[in-house]
Amino acid sequence: MRIATRYCLAAAVALAASSAFGAAQFSADTVQTGPQGQSVTGKRYVGEGKVRTDAAHAGQTMVQIVDSAQGVSYVIFPDQKSYTEFRTAPAAPKAGPGANPCAGMQDVTCRKVGSETMSGRAATKWEMTGGAAAQGKTITWWIDDERGVPLRMQYSDGSALEAKMVGKEQHEGRSVEKWETVMSRPGQQPVKMVQWLDPDLGEPVKQQGPDGSSFELKNIKVGPQPGDLFAVPAGFQKVAPPTQGGAQGGAAPR
Repeated sequence: MRIATRYCLAAAVALAASSAFGAAQFSADTVQTGPQGQSVTGKRYVGEGKVRTDAAHAGQTMVQIVDSAQGVSYVIFPDQKSYTEFRTAPAAPKAGPGANPCAGMQDVTCRKVGSETMSGRAATKWEMTGGAAAQGKTITWWIDDERGVPLRMQYSDGSALEAKMVGKEQHEGRSVEKWETVMSRPGQQPVKMVQWLDPDLGEPVKQQGPDGSSFELKNIKVGPQPGDLFAVPAGFQKVAPPTQGGAQGGAAPR
């Protein structure tokens, strides 16, 4: 069940990340609740192509800054005045509806194979091969023609993920779309996640996981965010990422 849950969570994130919704800058409070009811609060800031998340973890404040366009993210420890840097391949610009979903991906090929209707919505069918996500298998995608989000992902091992919009609701005075994402695997019970996507913000404002956990944005304030929110403070020391055993690496020059 853990594997299915991870598939469901990852694909639900992909649903939001690949959407053709707007991408307004904003700030919000975050409330994350675990399966046992434990709650963690924080802040989220979305700027021009950058995202910052503030939260408390293990008794200390942590800040994560993600710059997808540059392929870099930082985990900052304000109490220690230190930070860790992580590098990835720069993200490709979001493709609009009808565009090749593999555009910008390395070692991945998408072949358009037709048009179909999924859950009452027009969709384009694609076959994806190659890349780490496929793990040597073929993945068939049905991409919503209007929104540009995956409505179904079919894996060659028989696993499948299906997303459908089930209604429209209000959240914090904002009009949002309620989506259900169901992951099924051979011989296992289906796993469901629910997300409330805000078309103007371009991301979920609320989500509920299959284990009872949840995440929610509150006190949403739309508007430009200061650029210095997304920069490592001057004078902070760069340190190596923790080793696999959990020990913190030594200092590294910034």
